[in-house]
Amino acid sequence: MRTDLIPLFGSWLLTYLLHSTLLLGIVWLVTRRLVATAAVRDLLWKAALLGGFATATLQQGLGFEPLGGALALQLGDATPQRLGGSTAGEGAPGWGGLLPATAEPVTVPTEAAPTAKAHEPPGTPIVRRAVEPPNRRADWIVRTALGGWAALALAFCGLYLVQRARALRRIGPRRQVSDAAMLDMLDALRRAGNVRRIIRLTAAEGLASPVALGHDEIALPDAALTDLDPDQQRCMLAHELAHLERRDPTWLALACLVERAFFLQPLNRLARIRIQEAAEYLCDDWAVHRTGSGLSLAACLVKVAEWVDTPRAVPLVGMAERRSQLVSRIHRLLEGHIVPATPRSLWLLAGAVTLVGLTAVAAPGITAASPELQGVDTTGVAHAAPVAEPDSGAPWYGRLAHDMGVARDRARVEARRALREARTAMASVPKPPRPPSPPLPPLPPVAASVARMDAVWSRIAGPQRDTNSIAVPALIEALRDGDVEVRRAAARSLGNLEDPRSIPALIDALRDSDAGIRACVAGTLGQFEDKRAVPGLVALLKDSNRDVRHSALSSLENFRDQVPTAAILSALGDEDPEIKVAALNLARSCDCEEQKPQDPRIVQAVIGLIPNPNAEVREGAINALQSFGLKEAPAPLLAAAKDKDPDVREQVAEALGSIGDPRAVPALRELLTDGNADVREQAVNALSEIRDRSALEALVGALKSPDPAVRRSAADALGQREEE
Repeated sequence: MRTDLIPLFGSWLLTYLLHSTLLLGIVWLVTRRLVATAAVRDLLWKAALLGGFATATLQQGLGFEPLGGALALQLGDATPQRLGGSTAGEGAPGWGGLLPATAEPVTVPTEAAPTAKAHEPPGTPIVRRAVEPPNRRADWIVRTALGGWAALALAFCGLYLVQRARALRRIGPRRQVSDAAMLDMLDALRRAGNVRRIIRLTAAEGLASPVALGHDEIALPDAALTDLDPDQQRCMLAHELAHLERRDPTWLALACLVERAFFLQPLNRLARIRIQEAAEYLCDDWAVHRTGSGLSLAACLVKVAEWVDTPRAVPLVGMAERRSQLVSRIHRLLEGHIVPATPRSLWLLAGAVTLVGLTAVAAPGITAASPELQGVDTTGVAHAAPVAEPDSGAPWYGRLAHDMGVARDRARVEARRALREARTAMASVPKPPRPPSPPLPPLPPVAASVARMDAVWSRIAGPQRDTNSIAVPALIEALRDGDVEVRRAAARSLGNLEDPRSIPALIDALRDSDAGIRACVAGTLGQFEDKRAVPGLVALLKDSNRDVRHSALSSLENFRDQVPTAAILSALGDEDPEIKVAALNLARSCDCEEQKPQDPRIVQAVIGLIPNPNAEVREGAINALQSFGLKEAPAPLLAAAKDKDPDVREQVAEALGSIGDPRAVPALRELLTDGNADVREQAVNALSEIRDRSALEALVGALKSPDPAVRRSAADALGQREEE
């Protein structure tokens, strides 16, 4: 490699690495959360993969300084330069790295600077970049590094081509498919997709998955001709035809070569993988729009996945090559998450071009500092200095590099001068006076209730805990205040303090005229778990306010045995569904620790709620029955196995399993074919809890279920029975 091309290519390579990292990183962040459309992902990743080459070439070719600035590669002097008649340095040029050159004022006599302007007096200080001595070692390191990279890049690309050739040889000889039905399918799909070129359809014995090869061939495994039904064959051909229409084999080969040639950029591999994933989704969409069946394509994918044993050494455009993506593709097809077939909008392409253009203009770059123009002041003032002209006999690329360096440095000088002048002009422009702010409106007068509450708190000192017997008496007194806001604030404060001395006052406050205070106090008394509060809380179960009744029921759950049966029955008969659910929770919590048999009246009341119109009430009633220790399943519970709500049916299966009544086996057998997967799995678990021969036979029959989860759960349950 010629020495004068080392800095030019080295700066281009470093600029490419910087820009490609920015582009690929931005696209990764955008597509990770914000973009879910496969078409947008595909275009963004392709633009990011190739955008780094375009932006680096534009910056190096046009020679302008981007908005983000530029780092200059300090180079050794190409030719010996003289300062005042003395030689500044000799030897081969070297690469000093990314360190900025220092500027030192050097006084050059008039006779030693023949290129200086005539009107400049002798001894005018000339600001020049200090020319560092040539660095042969640095030059050798740079050339060795670039040569090593080039050798590894050629080796990796060659290895890819060899592996690709071996993969095609392992496929074996490909023969033309003569099946008239499949050829007619392909022609119909080609016309429907407006594919004008002729597509060859071949088959091979060594092929495990359908693949698109080149730009006009679809290769099929022999199993695709015999194991797939016509609908699945049509979906398979449509998917591979979409790959050819999108030029995916060419894009994949290009991405693989870029990944291997520019191995210094590891994000290229991520881009190649994401492009492959987006291509599979888009080809699935293309196939569904042409065939009208996502279920057939999903079934075809499952079948093809059975043929693929291990991934290939090199990626090919196959139908089920990426097994990690296969599950999401099948779910997407089954759930109907297909993007409408609309042509790619121009704004999408314009957005990708804009992203690349902004990177070229704004992203920082790395330039090779021209040794011929090291006499240019970096502050923007150019002085006369000896400039080494390229040899007239130098090759054209040497003269081109020289001209590019001269133009770039001059453009940088002019840009900095214009920027400095613009800043000076902006600083001299007087700023307009800021208009006066409008006067703030007067604050509203403090309410009398807030003032009284402040007076109460003004007598309270110290932390939240009452350490000096001042806060609690003051708040208890505030509970009797005539203002409802003051009483509410006092009730909340006493609840936060949790001082037992406030319990009598809080019990009296259960009869307050304000419903909000009664609800707040009821919830506070539940925290104390003092039995003196039970009668007052039970009395609130007949309160006219729903929130008050609900708060009282929630607090009574902390008292368990102290709640009378009549109070629970009264709450179970409440008209509000939320109160019924809270009452069911209270009934389930009572006597649950001692495992005592529940009162028969409560059991019958709960059973009577199973046919309730509200689904939450039905589910709560069935859940409560599990804690009553029943040995026989009541008739309403068996009838609820046909409930329209799947959550209720799942709760029924769980309750029947906990009861263990053999009469529930027919109902559970029907639930094995339920349309909800959770219900089916819970039915298997319930059958495993019933120790009866009929339940065992039902589990054996579940082994033939089309649901693999049911078969697996049934097998586990039967295995546990054998161990027992």
